Amino acid sequence: MPRSYELLAESQVIRIFKDFLKESLKGHRFEERLHIAPSEGPEVWEYIRGEEIISLSLDDSAGSQTETGLNLESETDIADFYAVLTKAIVSFHSAYTKKMLCSIPDNAERRKIMDQLK
Repeated sequence: MPRSYELLAESQVIRIFKDFLKESLKGHRFEERLHIAPSEGPEVWEYIRGEEIISLSLDDSAGSQTETGLNLESETDIADFYAVLTKAIVSFHSAYTKKMLCSIPDNAERRKIMDQLK
């Protein structure tokens, strides 16, 4: 069954999330087969694992001038498609939660909060 997910957010956030998504794809044994970065139009990556193909694209023309659209899609049924997406979301969220916690000056309080997040 084909699947497609689209996310529209601030360009900087989308570009950071894209890196987590690419890492998740690699962690699920997908290999980058194609990367197209035209001067105009969306930037596109294609990942393959056996007969399974997932495409990822970034489109700066979507939304406002400061927004970028991210599209993740598959034409075939990929059993762990949700696992790939979920891993990227969890890793992204975890990394930025840890960065926010770095501003807590007390090490004991920071460890306590980190333990609660596990």
